[in-house]
Amino acid sequence: MIYNCAMTDAGVAGKTAMVSAAARGIELLRLASVCAIFLLAGCVSVPPGRRAVVMGPTGAMSELGEGEAPIAPLSMTRLYDVREQERNEDLHALTADGAPVTAGSSLVSYRPVAGELVALERETGTDYYAVLVRPILMSEVRRVLARYRWRELVDPGAVLAAQKAITEAAAARLRPRHVALDALVLRGIFLDLPGANAAIADTSVWQQKALQARQDVALARGRADARRQRARGTADAHARVAPTLTADILEDEDRRAWQRLLNSPATVVLASENGDKNLVEVEP
Repeated sequence: MIYNCAMTDAGVAGKTAMVSAAARGIELLRLASVCAIFLLAGCVSVPPGRRAVVMGPTGAMSELGEGEAPIAPLSMTRLYDVREQERNEDLHALTADGAPVTAGSSLVSYRPVAGELVALERETGTDYYAVLVRPILMSEVRRVLARYRWRELVDPGAVLAAQKAITEAAAARLRPRHVALDALVLRGIFLDLPGANAAIADTSVWQQKALQARQDVALARGRADARRQRARGTADAHARVAPTLTADILEDEDRRAWQRLLNSPATVVLASENGDKNLVEVEP
């Protein structure tokens, strides 16, 4: 009986040793897991002017500001530029009279709203300009410019009014989607027809030529009026002189004319009066 009791005590001691070894193994496993977690964990560095959206291994998201911050293991990060950004766009539309127009090189200023980047990441993602901003801008440009006729858009005041209406409507639609539209500048609205600009330029040239023709007519009329005035003056002078021209005066003038002719430096002068057979030859 004594031998059996001794064997029972030895078995209990062996079982106790086995339990202690298992407990030590579990503690070592836990310690190794903690070390692995610390080794896998990292940090994210957010540059100035940007913010980060961090998605943990469980799918939970958080937004981080500038600087460095630790993140959980297996986390994913995406950076967003929260500064004002600019794009140049050619925005196309139709006017009320069906003319295709283009708002060429329009300047678009926009930015994602800080503090709402988690919602932006869930709903749209980093490609929010192509998904949200540009389609909404195109929609509002078409809607607003459809109120105007092409001739009305030639007026700079009408272009500024359209620009203001487009900016306000697009900003109101983008703000609930976590994007702020700061400004839209329409640098010009042009007719978008093949050869339309060349035709407009040709029309302007012909308009200038038509104006020049009118001026030429006015100048010609002025010159004609001046000549008529001179002719009237000459006629009046002749009318005043004619009564004083007697036969003696005319004969005297005839004689003076012959004298001037005879004193001419010509080598040979042949002169003859109508019905007169006399011929005068003068040597120098």
